[in-house]
Amino acid sequence: YLIRGERSLLIDTGFRWASCRLAMERQLEELKVDRDRMDIFATHLHSDHVGLAAELLRPGCRLFIGEIDGPGVEDYMDDDCWRDLYAEYVKDGFTWEEIDHLWDSNPAQEAAPDVWAQYRYLKDGDVLSYGGHELRCILTPGHTPGHMCLYGEEPRWLFSGDHVLFHITPNICRWQSMPDALGSYLESLEKLRGLPAERLLPGHRKETGDLDTRIGQLEEHHRHRPHEVLDIVGTAPG
Repeated sequence: YLIRGERSLLIDTGFRWASCRLAMERQLEELKVDRDRMDIFATHLHSDHVGLAAELLRPGCRLFIGEIDGPGVEDYMDDDCWRDLYAEYVKDGFTWEEIDHLWDSNPAQEAAPDVWAQYRYLKDGDVLSYGGHELRCILTPGHTPGHMCLYGEEPRWLFSGDHVLFHITPNICRWQSMPDALGSYLESLEKLRGLPAERLLPGHRKETGDLDTRIGQLEEHHRHRPHEVLDIVGTAPG
């Protein structure tokens, strides 16, 4: 998403892939965006949201990301971080052959930024001003430890990143810094309940809808899913 004004704000960037880079460059050129006055806000650390950030950023421009997820982007640039993570996967039952395949094919690893600079870390409640709008940062951990949404109270916009999606259920996985990532996610959903958002702008696809209705659907999904998993494990012991 792009909010235009005296300074523009680009919200999330796409993978560091040639196809994403070409699409982004074409769109920015078509919109005649002043690249020297364009800042970037990343909703979270995943490479499909920050991959192009460093190369899109011009001198004097700023890259905003939450103070919890920001250091994680730098970790993703370190091969030792991935070796440690993949070793944990092997402990959980994956084979080293599967891990070797991941090393060359995991976009979270190979399409992440290769440099990371000019960033500013944000806290829950911080406010950004772009296009005549005040945009409040809302910390919503779960999908990542420091995922952030952006809320504009006057236009009633909610940039929900990957916290609230409409075509799929956001992926909730294991994080060392979150003992109960799913519990954190459900708490973050409740944090948004009742928020007067009339225009929802999710991180993937064009699908959108009513915020409270979708929160209820996501909570219902996670009430049923653990029982499905337990049933599957129960019918295939070992």
